[in-house]
Amino acid sequence: AAGSDGPAARREGVASAAGGEKRPVAKESRLFLDESVPSFFRRPAWSPCGSFLLLPCGQHARASDGAQVPTCHVFARANLTAPCAHLPGAPKAVVAVRCCP
Repeated sequence: AAGSDGPAARREGVASAAGGEKRPVAKESRLFLDESVPSFFRRPAWSPCGSFLLLPCGQHARASDGAQVPTCHVFARANLTAPCAHLPGAPKAVVAVRCCP
């Protein structure tokens, strides 16, 4: 959503702060796919130790060409505001995740 500060959006770019300083801001990209995914269910999972939350239906901008690729985002329990990692490689949207101890 435009103007959203939650984990569903990330921003990049440059804006002017007080005093003419340049600071990074605002090109929005979504972390998660919308309701266009053909599955009603999305099954997240906690790691066996409880330190990480794995969330399916993520998308990540590929560095080489900026294309959005399906992924599973990994959030640390200590910081649920931004992913600490992502697990790319799936050819289609990831709808379920499970950890193998």
